Amino acid sequence: MSPFQQRIDQLTSAAVTQLNGSFSVARLGQVLQQFLVQAMQAAAQLLANQGHEKKQLVLDALGKALDAIPLPWWLALIRPPLKNLVLTIADGAIEAIYSQFKEQLAHE
Repeated sequence: MSPFQQRIDQLTSAAVTQLNGSFSVARLGQVLQQFLVQAMQAAAQLLANQGHEKKQLVLDALGKALDAIPLPWWLALIRPPLKNLVLTIADGAIEAIYSQFKEQLAHE
């Protein structure tokens, strides 16, 4: 298993643990945003792939994390469209986060 995949597995376990027993939609959003940022950091540090490939690996990791997160029954019923919505939002968020990161580096 690659170091990137090991890190993603750790992040997924942490996300599941954080939501276990204390689920709310707001908390889900916080956990997913934290997962996304940390997965992007792991990709930047541990992968030699090009930007688009890294982005796709991060989106794939987020999708797998969403599959692992236990949802209450009322959200589990709509898991597939919810997952598609989250991944679509994350696709744009990755671009925004990366742009902010580049700007911060330029000003340092």
